Amino acid sequence: MKTSLQENISAIKRKLSAEDILVHSFTAGNGVACAIVYADGIVDKELLGRLVVEPLAAHKKDSSAKEMLKAITYPE
Repeated sequence: MKTSLQENISAIKRKLSAEDILVHSFTAGNGVACAIVYADGIVDKELLGRLVVEPLAAHKKDSSAKEMLKAITYPE
């Protein structure tokens, strides 16, 4: 893995070149660039958004990685 998110996304796309492997990029509430890689048709996109993307995007700018992991692991 690289330190650049875009390089990591490119590497994943090269290795998993199937059409049903999708990448959703977004910025977390603390300003960190994020990406989720998932298989279309297997993953419920609505649940993915509600249980992962929304909690991460809503977190405060000063949230630590540990706090953000807790937000998606133990949603309120």
